Amino acid sequence: MALKILLLSSLLLCSYSARCQSILSYKLDGSEQGKSLNALIVELESKQPVRFYFEVSWIQGIMIENSYAGKSLQFMLDDIFAKEPGQSKFQIIQRLK
Repeated sequence: MALKILLLSSLLLCSYSARCQSILSYKLDGSEQGKSLNALIVELESKQPVRFYFEVSWIQGIMIENSYAGKSLQFMLDDIFAKEPGQSKFQIIQRLK
């Protein structure tokens, strides 16, 4: 399999107040374990005011093997992409209103 560089960009469409957190600070609850990364992204988009933009083939087959209960989304993404050869780069684009 050829090495690919992943550019995972997320555009956050959220009105932030003083109490609002970045999606990267979102704490996971452990239910992500055993899901594909794509399935988790779809779930996050349905529950949070966030939208991820990426080519599905870039993350196809990436499974979340561990529980990240209590950990941030940033921690999980860093951990997953550190283990994926050729898919070690992602970018977060955050838009504050």
